[in-house]
Amino acid sequence: MWLLILLAFDPAATQATLTGGGDRRAALAAYEDLRPGEIEAARAAGHAEVVARIVVDPAAPLAERIWAVRALGRLGGPPALTALAPLVAVADAPEASALAREAARALAHLDVTLLAGALGSTDPEVREIAAQSGAGAERLCALLADPWPSVRVAAARGLQAHPTHAGCLAGALADLDRRVQAAAARSATSVKLPALRAPLRSLAGGTQAPLDARAEAFMALAALGDFEPAERALAAHLAGGGSEPLAEAAIRALTLRGTPEDRAHLRAALDSASPAVRAAAGRALTELQDTDATPRIRARTEDTPGLRGLRPVEDRDPADSDPE
Repeated sequence: MWLLILLAFDPAATQATLTGGGDRRAALAAYEDLRPGEIEAARAAGHAEVVARIVVDPAAPLAERIWAVRALGRLGGPPALTALAPLVAVADAPEASALAREAARALAHLDVTLLAGALGSTDPEVREIAAQSGAGAERLCALLADPWPSVRVAAARGLQAHPTHAGCLAGALADLDRRVQAAAARSATSVKLPALRAPLRSLAGGTQAPLDARAEAFMALAALGDFEPAERALAAHLAGGGSEPLAEAAIRALTLRGTPEDRAHLRAALDSASPAVRAAAGRALTELQDTDATPRIRARTEDTPGLRGLRPVEDRDPADSDPE
């Protein structure tokens, strides 16, 4: 039955299956693979109303209700929102939690405003889905203190959509979980909030902080026009073989500005003892179209596999250039 639905979607036949006691689970699962035109045909035939009735039917098998929730995530429209919104607020039993999680995922695609209430769910996965969607800006800051690290990570990510509320990321930048710190720094890169400069500096210079979080802090500071931590990290690496990941992050940050001084630092990085750092520098200089670096990039291709295949600016065919 499922195969037939996928091979030739028939809105009338599918609706008959959903209402007439056929293999409803297969029919519902098939919505996930329908093409956009077929979804439009299903909407026009009133499938959302039929599927919504399955979602809200407490007597329906849990598997069918879950597949129906997923189907509504594709069908959308008022019937879907009406059926899904109440589900995310209830997670007081295993079956309710399962439905709440599926409904939250569907609403994250359909209408995130309906997920604001889910930020207070007793189910951490529902809170995580709602927080990452960016719903309920005022409550996201509170979730940065959630006992579940995955929820705190999601809240930090969700704050990207709310720069005016993102000052609370300062605390997340000092979270005990490295994933939360890194997520907060990535969001800080997006919101570009000057108030976060000091905690970002603390993170970037924290020798005990996770390297990935420190690297993200370099990028966030660069977005604020502060390149000194990146400059120091690259200089420390070149002077004594400091951290490769931090040197690579510093190269990415300096590439954003690309001043003559930055280019000089990047050319110096072509002499790093680390092949990964040399490759990162070569890619950055190629992106910046630095003609002075071309001979040095060529000279390092033998001992730096990551530089092979790069086409420094003077090697490019003029026909490849964008027209004036």
